[in-house]
Amino acid sequence: IAASLRTMIQEGELPPGVRIDEKAFCDAFDVSKTPLREALKILVSEGLVLHRQYIGYRVAPLDLEELRSTFETLHGLEAYAGELVAQRLTDVALARIERKHQSMIDAHAAGRRTDYFRTNQEIHQLIVDSTGNAVLSGIYATLMSKVHRARGAANADMLRWQESHEE
Repeated sequence: IAASLRTMIQEGELPPGVRIDEKAFCDAFDVSKTPLREALKILVSEGLVLHRQYIGYRVAPLDLEELRSTFETLHGLEAYAGELVAQRLTDVALARIERKHQSMIDAHAAGRRTDYFRTNQEIHQLIVDSTGNAVLSGIYATLMSKVHRARGAANADMLRWQESHEE
């Protein structure tokens, strides 16, 4: 339940500030309130959901300053990864990236936006992983998980999706 709700939040299906209707989600997941609330507690601990007694659960707002700082850091890590991968990229890793890229193009052509952006993020991680630097890969993955939700919200815009595809 937590994983499903997390995905719904990260993909923008549950936008920031929206109230989480416990009854509706209990019905959707075919569970009682107890397992749903346990899942929500996990998401509260991750900062994705807020809880206020007598009011209930809401999707947490995005912290724009933290996002700005995280994106700055990611850009620096990507630049460094680009330098390293230019020296270390293997034919096997390149072929894997090219297959993922084709998958992303296919998702765009089919109008599967969520698949497109998920695959795009996988490509970025594959490039970083191809540096052979496990520490860099781990830090990058951790920071990407922090911005995944913001990217999902931004990329819900069709114009932004086309711009991303052209990039």
